[in-house]
Amino acid sequence: MLQRSVLISLPILFACSGDKGDDTADTQEEVQPIEFSLSFADGYTQAALVGAEVCLLEPDLGEDEGCNTTDAMGLIDWTWMEPVETNFLHRLTKPDYLTTLYLGRYDDALGEQWEETFEATGVVVLESFAFSESIVDLMLQIGGTSHQDGAGHAFFGLASLDEGSLAGATIELTNESGDSVGEVLYVNAQGTGFDPSLESTSETGFATIANVAPGTYTFTVDSSDFSCTPGRAWSSDVANTTTVLVEADSMTMGSMLCTGL
Repeated sequence: MLQRSVLISLPILFACSGDKGDDTADTQEEVQPIEFSLSFADGYTQAALVGAEVCLLEPDLGEDEGCNTTDAMGLIDWTWMEPVETNFLHRLTKPDYLTTLYLGRYDDALGEQWEETFEATGVVVLESFAFSESIVDLMLQIGGTSHQDGAGHAFFGLASLDEGSLAGATIELTNESGDSVGEVLYVNAQGTGFDPSLESTSETGFATIANVAPGTYTFTVDSSDFSCTPGRAWSSDVANTTTVLVEADSMTMGSMLCTGL
């Protein structure tokens, strides 16, 4: 069984601040580098993922800066020299683990939100999990399905910003034609695995859309009790939605931040 502490700690943390100073010579703002500490762990055992290759796909920094390997603590340190508003996409690969994509974003509003923390520590901490192929197979079996070769999965967590309930929301992934894709599985209230009888989120707020053909989709949260904006996800101008990229034989991870209506 999946540990409840693992499921409810799916990271929503993505924080950074580009503290900008005035250039008195030409009045242009000076862009300050951002220091990242990226931490990767096994989503079942919580052990550090050592020797995993992590590549930054978006923004594209080129072959020399785009990939790195986790150290003995499962960490990667990275300096973003010229931060700009952008979406992020990391891909993790490691033998015996399902390839994992991590969504993220950076904008001025998010930077300002975490400015105090960033100034105090000087580093942006980004924690991520990945699951072994065997554990993913077990998760899907608990949910009443199994992995289809060539398909991908989107694993999302909802997080309440005002301690409100996360239960009762329906999750949907749609293609360009507006058609629903994949099999939606909701995590039970105990956080121990998927409950195939659930038709909406439990208090944990976690769900997976399983067995989706590779492509780019719209992820939607539908609730009468709360509204959501992207957390660790791509930016969106539409409430309760974000864009999700799915690759073959992989899992895409993201989160939404929710508040009561």
